[in-house]
Amino acid sequence: MKGLTKKGMARLLALTMMIGCLYISQLDVAIINGESLNNNMSEFAFATKNELIELYDPSVANSKVGKIVFGKDNSGKDAEWYVLGKDSEIGGENIVIVTSRGIGRSKFWNNVGDTTYSYEAGTGYGDEPGSIKVCSNHYGISTLRKNILSLTADTTYFTAAEKSLMQPTTIKNNDMKNNLEYTTKDLLYALKGDSSDMDTLFVGSNDDKILDADKYWKDGSEFWLRSNSKTNEVYSYYAKTVVTANEKVYVSDMNVSYAKEIRVATNLDVSSVLFAAAAKTPEDVVTTGTITKYNAMKLRFDGSDKEIGNILINKVKNVLVATKEADAEEVVCVVIQGNDGEKDWYYSKVIEDEEVINISDVKSEVGLTNDINLSECKVWMEKTIDGLIYANDDVVYSSDIANVVITGIDTPTAKVQLDTEYEAQTVGIKTSSSNIIWTVNGNETELVADYDTVYTANLTLDTIYTSHFTDETKVFINGKEASVTYNNDGTLDVSYTFENTGMRKIGYLAEGYEGVYDGQPHGINVDVTAPIDATITYSQDGVEYSEESPVFANVGEYTVYYKIEKNEYETATGSKKVKINKKELFISAADQTITYGQEINTDNYIVTGLVDGDRVNGIVLAPSSLGVTNDGFITINIEKVTDNNGIDVTENYAITYTPGNLVIGNAIITYSAIGYEGNYDGEAHSICVEVTEPVDTMVTYSLNGVDYSEVNPTFTDVGEYIVYYKIEKENYDTVIGNKLVKINKIEEQSTVYEIIEGLNFEWEKGISKDVNIVCKGTFVGILKVKIDGEFIVDTGYTVGEDSASVILMSSYLNTLNVGNHTLEIMWENGYATTTFVVKETTNVEEETEPQRETEVQEELESQQESETTKEIDTQEESENKEGASELYIPDTGDVGIGGLLVLLLISGCAILFNEKMKQKTS
Repeated sequence: MKGLTKKGMARLLALTMMIGCLYISQLDVAIINGESLNNNMSEFAFATKNELIELYDPSVANSKVGKIVFGKDNSGKDAEWYVLGKDSEIGGENIVIVTSRGIGRSKFWNNVGDTTYSYEAGTGYGDEPGSIKVCSNHYGISTLRKNILSLTADTTYFTAAEKSLMQPTTIKNNDMKNNLEYTTKDLLYALKGDSSDMDTLFVGSNDDKILDADKYWKDGSEFWLRSNSKTNEVYSYYAKTVVTANEKVYVSDMNVSYAKEIRVATNLDVSSVLFAAAAKTPEDVVTTGTITKYNAMKLRFDGSDKEIGNILINKVKNVLVATKEADAEEVVCVVIQGNDGEKDWYYSKVIEDEEVINISDVKSEVGLTNDINLSECKVWMEKTIDGLIYANDDVVYSSDIANVVITGIDTPTAKVQLDTEYEAQTVGIKTSSSNIIWTVNGNETELVADYDTVYTANLTLDTIYTSHFTDETKVFINGKEASVTYNNDGTLDVSYTFENTGMRKIGYLAEGYEGVYDGQPHGINVDVTAPIDATITYSQDGVEYSEESPVFANVGEYTVYYKIEKNEYETATGSKKVKINKKELFISAADQTITYGQEINTDNYIVTGLVDGDRVNGIVLAPSSLGVTNDGFITINIEKVTDNNGIDVTENYAITYTPGNLVIGNAIITYSAIGYEGNYDGEAHSICVEVTEPVDTMVTYSLNGVDYSEVNPTFTDVGEYIVYYKIEKENYDTVIGNKLVKINKIEEQSTVYEIIEGLNFEWEKGISKDVNIVCKGTFVGILKVKIDGEFIVDTGYTVGEDSASVILMSSYLNTLNVGNHTLEIMWENGYATTTFVVKETTNVEEETEPQRETEVQEELESQQESETTKEIDTQEESENKEGASELYIPDTGDVGIGGLLVLLLISGCAILFNEKMKQKTS
């Protein structure tokens, strides 16, 4: 077919079915729901699968007789079988078939006499397999059965594909010698019959397929039956037809050693059968013929997965397009079978690639007198594989084209070449018929248009085979309906008359404008080429025109109408667009990295895309977070964009804001940490951590660097101690460090100083005053005092100038126990020692009240002076010593604060006593 390749054909077939405005005109198909619609074809010419199962069953009233071809006979010719319908004892879709003539010859039994028959369990001889003596007419062990079974093993009779369709049938047989009924189960088996009914034979599992001699076996042959004689052990039955004037047919018995024809029955699985048809496959390129009742049908199997081909029928053009699958290796042919009301006929043709078959040619080649109506025919494509014919009977019919859209024909314009070709926008139109014939008043004209003339475009439309026109098809040219004439050959004659070409035209070129906002004014451009002195006016509403062409600077889409006028010329009008698109403006916040508490740089941003003269106002940068973060961002926004005149032009920009990345790191804690190193002094020492900034930090300490607490550990004993510290506050880097506390041993004192005053003193409780101990020498370092080997508190003594003297306070000495005591005064470069005795009061003289008052007054003054001196010494000493308050006070006479309270009580009494004496004196 010209211009239509095999692939193109397949695409057109698919596309045709998808076009919504087209509909597929359906023809009658061979099988719908298993029922035949080809009722005009004879039962011996065509049958559906359901008809094979039901229509030809001889046990049903008004059954039909039909034959099929299956396998070969002993001469290599097609073996023909009568179709007998379904065997109810075998599952699925199946049919019983029996040969219409002999397919070989055989004796019933080679030897005369008893023999041993080996049987299977459950076949009538018992529940277990075994063997038994039988006579010569026993079918189970007969030579006839062996020869029948050998046919299924011989590929000259049946191909492997044919054999796969044969299903075993269990049949009943008679054992004359043992007087019992037994069964055999074979793919092929002999027919049953005896002299009790000489005109009837039986087949099928239940022997329910009754074969009448007049219909099925009056061909003048003799063939063995499986039935044995009931009276003679060496006789079995056979069927015989003697073709005479009265056509005598009968069943009789005969010696088993004679050779006769073999006729057999079998059961076929027809689940994959589409239909049976008597059409022959091509012996040459084309085969045609008529079908009679003597012809046998051939089974056509489902070939939907066999890569056969596709069929398209165009009803209007009366053609059939057959396309062979590209991958099909076997011979593929297209078949048409029908009945013209007088006889059944067929047409078969080998398809090499793609064939377009004119149905009128089929009529001629078959020799028919009546026209062929494909709606009443069976059409399919087929190929043969291993003796089986596979068919594809899916047919696609051409689609009606309701509307045709033609474009590409411009309205005729004076002095302009007329179009000679058009474009059909509808699927299914031939593009080769694209010539246009132009006429004026019915006469063909030149191809250059003139002024003031009416032109008509004339064209003829044709379709490809997948589509066809109808007498209701409409054609539209440039959106307007044209005049249509439907032709008998399926083409359309189309004509369309255009409007008058009109007056002389003004030559001009009009251009609009489209661009991006740049702050400059823009308008349309109209350039008149002829006549040069034409007048151009402009309008924004299409009503009011002026010679001033409007211009625009801001973003928007504007329509400008124009009008060009000149005497003796047709006024030209039109419009063009001025489209100003937004300019892209990019405003980006820069990435910033700061520390906690630090503000972002609000001037750190980038602006790109501004038109010269425009500026950005009110840029605002804002952090997404004030706390420490690694994935923060800085948003940026603006108030507006203005031009040189301060006019807001923000809408002329497509602004893209890009936030900057923000990283806020921890701030740094400012602090100082100091360790300690000094000689053992009995005081508690530790490290010192002071935080300058920020406030409210948390300082914790640890001795192992793991477990921290807010308690700063202290140390008194000699040794080296590492103290770990940690300073923490949210949003600040945690500080972790350590300092050393080192307390050294006091070096052995090599200098023993001389006590020149207060050596070996005695002190009497309640009477003696403070004791002044004066030493001789040059002293270094802090002075310490031990009594009885233990340091005493600094409230128990005062230190004199240059650390050369120590005053032991009577308030302290009064706390000691009566007895001997040792005194040690220590400096860094030496020491001095002595002993002293504390005694009880032994003799207290009577004192007059004035004397006692004087003593008490002196005592108070001395005590106040001592306390003042001690406070000064204590303050000075505290600058150089730590932890003196923790020094041990000896137990001897230790009354501590209690002693002081007693002393204060005595002082109070003295004051009261003094006041009383003054009153008496007065």
